[in-house]
Amino acid sequence: MASNRNHEPAPAGEPEDPARAAPKVWLPADFLSQLTHELKNHVAAAHAATYLLRNQGGNLAAEREQRWLEAVRQAVGGLRSTLDQIDTLDQIMTETVAPAIPVDLVPWVESIVAQALKKGPAARVTVRIRETLPGWWRLEGSLVGTALEVLVANALRFGPPDSTVWLDLRPGKCGLEIAVSDQGAGVSASEAGRLFTPFFQGANARGRGGAGLGLAIAQAAMRRLQGEVRYSHSADKGTVFCLEVPARREDA
Repeated sequence: MASNRNHEPAPAGEPEDPARAAPKVWLPADFLSQLTHELKNHVAAAHAATYLLRNQGGNLAAEREQRWLEAVRQAVGGLRSTLDQIDTLDQIMTETVAPAIPVDLVPWVESIVAQALKKGPAARVTVRIRETLPGWWRLEGSLVGTALEVLVANALRFGPPDSTVWLDLRPGKCGLEIAVSDQGAGVSASEAGRLFTPFFQGANARGRGGAGLGLAIAQAAMRRLQGEVRYSHSADKGTVFCLEVPARREDA
């Protein structure tokens, strides 16, 4: 997407171009303090492990030293992942929305799933498309792809081993609905209202990695397109996230 950081308002009397309009994306007032806290946690973990290596380490091939080195690796990885997500969120909020393009829907969704599988945890989880809308659809591919990849990655992380993540592609109120379902435990009713808040992690997510930014990124992406992302959980359907994507059917 082309940069839109130096945004200038439309001349008086002329309508604002939606692609140039200021994004309607909400961030909490304490966003920066939460970001600082999240990064400090990773830095503290790396500092503690390097201190132990420097002052008490001996043979780096020993089991104890290997644990400390692994702690450094995880802390640095957490820092990199958090900064990458912050950069993604910044791009969503500041850059010009790309024009909608026609995509062959099922192969396009399969390519997004492949990206999520490549980056995600090595979990024994299968991803399958259950309900399809074959053919070509016109939609904005970058932001929709980002949101969908987040939802698939979350389903891979929180789905039980040897389970299946289902994708359903069907007509929606904005044109297209993409539902991602897994058999994870979901969140409590008291937590559901905070799911899309940056840095929020439910009780079931703690200790599984991540900074609690993925769903905030998905929501910001959909809001820029005037779409929507919804959450539901039930005993029979499991955890379901639905993207309501502005799109229209195209002739092949």
